[in-house]
Amino acid sequence: MKQLLFSTLILLAIVFPAFAETPPDSIPNYNYLALGTSINLAAAKDQLNTSLSYTGITFGSVFEFYRAKSNRLFYLGNIMSSGNLHPYKRPNGYSNTVQLISENFQMRQQWLVYNNSEKNFLVYFGPEVNFKLGMRINNAEIGNSGITYEAALSLGAAVNVDKYFSIDPIFRGGTPSNWKIGCSLSHPLLSTVFTPPYIGLPENLLQENALFFDVKSNYSTLLTRYVNLQANLSLTYFFNNRNGIEFSYLYDYTATYPDVNPAKTLNRMVFLKLLYNF
Repeated sequence: MKQLLFSTLILLAIVFPAFAETPPDSIPNYNYLALGTSINLAAAKDQLNTSLSYTGITFGSVFEFYRAKSNRLFYLGNIMSSGNLHPYKRPNGYSNTVQLISENFQMRQQWLVYNNSEKNFLVYFGPEVNFKLGMRINNAEIGNSGITYEAALSLGAAVNVDKYFSIDPIFRGGTPSNWKIGCSLSHPLLSTVFTPPYIGLPENLLQENALFFDVKSNYSTLLTRYVNLQANLSLTYFFNNRNGIEFSYLYDYTATYPDVNPAKTLNRMVFLKLLYNF
């Protein structure tokens, strides 16, 4: 698997720059730092904790860095969220909660593969490195299965589409307002996934100098046994000083398929971000 991962990295490094051509002046060049908050409608289900599906609202924060230069787009981002979930169909007298903690780190290097300068429409494509951590803490007294998690390090592919446009002023003498509609889609190709062992709480917690994560309980997969579809849609307004404000929606579905106790998580996040140009 390590040889396959290394070979894939070399192939990506060779293939994607082949898309690059000398870009016209219409291609935007910028550096943006984005800070924001999120509200998330979350759902989770894992057989190790309980057979019930849990849903609820979580809150989080986001940090992002964008750099567009020539025909390349670099992205670095981190999303964190936390909150309590409740059983989707709660039986009478069953009021326990599950605390959901999520961490999502992404890094992308993409190349321009399509540019329509007349319509200000650009498409970028390239590899993505993603680290995800999901942890569920059941507040009920159910022993070893009270804490479950999955942590995944993956190499995948991502596509990003941007459409720039202007809106004429309503009143005479005003200036046009500048906007951008963006969307992105990503999915892992090669992944190493860490999940709890069969008994739930890692066995090594009972030993001296124990670690929380059982690093021996992991598997590697090519496409099939780890799913993480992330689709993002955004609308950005740019001020005259090139700073901006962005409203976006992220659909983030994760599913792990270890030998025992699969788990699924769905995050539907709405973000409000401030963009600082520098």
